[in-house]
Amino acid sequence: EASKLTAEDIERIDQSEQLTSTELEEVEERRVEELREKMLGPGRAHVPGLDDDDSDIESDDDIDEVSSSAAASSSSSSRGIFGFFRKMIGTKPLDEDDLKPALESIKETLMTKNVAQDIAEKLCESLKESLIGKTPGALKRVATFVRESMEESLRRILTPKQNVDLLRSIEHVRETERRPFNIVFVGVNGVGKSTSLAKVTFWLGQQGLRCRLIACDTFRSGAIEQLRTHARALDVPLFAEGYGTDAASVCQRGIEQARR
Repeated sequence: EASKLTAEDIERIDQSEQLTSTELEEVEERRVEELREKMLGPGRAHVPGLDDDDSDIESDDDIDEVSSSAAASSSSSSRGIFGFFRKMIGTKPLDEDDLKPALESIKETLMTKNVAQDIAEKLCESLKESLIGKTPGALKRVATFVRESMEESLRRILTPKQNVDLLRSIEHVRETERRPFNIVFVGVNGVGKSTSLAKVTFWLGQQGLRCRLIACDTFRSGAIEQLRTHARALDVPLFAEGYGTDAASVCQRGIEQARR
């Protein structure tokens, strides 16, 4: 039976760099300054607006690298999705039987890309409505036709059924309910929740509103530190209670603190 390692054994074999509290603070300060430079740009006094040129956020080399990678990925995805329709060239209008195999394949492809099943089904259903009765043989490029139909389907799904005016909604809640307006950012790892949250927080601050962040991701390692870095760069308060706590309870206590 293998013996357990003692704390002394771990300390003796640990070859990683040991930093003092002062050194850790310096590392954190450098991270904040790097983030400020990315958001503000060297020598700039204000964070560029959401519609401004993003040249201050990334270097040209970074943009070229990301663009090349995104283009390659997009091209591969396009071939995979639109390739299902390559054989649909003819003079007969498309019917449901023609589209069923291709739409099933598209749904499976979307789900492997972390698209929720109900959204994938809605997209395929909307795409089917756009394609039924159309004649692909009369088109120069089937892929272009399908892509345009998919874009139309996405717009149909993503277009709000009612008018969305965030600032008006915030003002209404403040005046009628006398409470903070709450915005929840939800998504799987890596989709940009923290980055989007920071952008929205900055924009709301530009509108004269005070914001407070609540760190409810109590599971993913580094999530709270990431949000703390954004909060320091944006100069807004952060409510956090550490890892392993109940996310809903953290959210509730953070909102209660904001009411005071």
